[in-house]
Amino acid sequence: MASGRERNRRGQGGLLREEILDAAHAVLVESGGEGAVTIRGVARKAGIAPQSCYLHFATRDDLLWALYAREFDRLHARLLAAGADAPPLERLRARARAYCAFAMDEPGAYALLFQTRGVAEHDWDGRLPGRATIELWVATVAAVVDDGRDALVAATELWAALHGSVTLRRDLPAFTWPLGQDETIDRVIRALVAPRFPRSDAAGPEPVEDRG
Repeated sequence: MASGRERNRRGQGGLLREEILDAAHAVLVESGGEGAVTIRGVARKAGIAPQSCYLHFATRDDLLWALYAREFDRLHARLLAAGADAPPLERLRARARAYCAFAMDEPGAYALLFQTRGVAEHDWDGRLPGRATIELWVATVAAVVDDGRDALVAATELWAALHGSVTLRRDLPAFTWPLGQDETIDRVIRALVAPRFPRSDAAGPEPVEDRG
């Protein structure tokens, strides 16, 4: 397979592996779903022969799992950075917004993580990459609730609400939403997490004016 791509030097197999994953990510973004992520399609995007992909990923499923792990790393890094130096409640708001922004900006990656591969095969008690991100999310909620025993419940309810919101906004673009995404996030936090806040924070975050 002829291409204009410059060959990596000997010993740079790890670099080629990352280039393959970059190409797989590009295919995922363009297609919006994992169905288009095939060895041949990714090789074509990377400008290499399919055989070069097989040197790093024995099967399409191996490629998808590697992509799955890397996309979770990207989401984890985005959440970790959001509101890192803010007080606990503001950090929760910032990470909720970052989660929704990832879902809207990266629909293909988001679907891979939470609507296809992650739904059927994820074992939260095992070694799979999403576990660290969920633990970060629960810890973020736990930092603002009064009773740590409620943290997992509150975090799960908030996650479910945010997932529903971003999924509907993405899948029903013609619908006129009465509130913007940020105001929806604030209202959901007030409804699901505020009852568990310490007394001094019982009111929860004030809603923002965001009708966009």
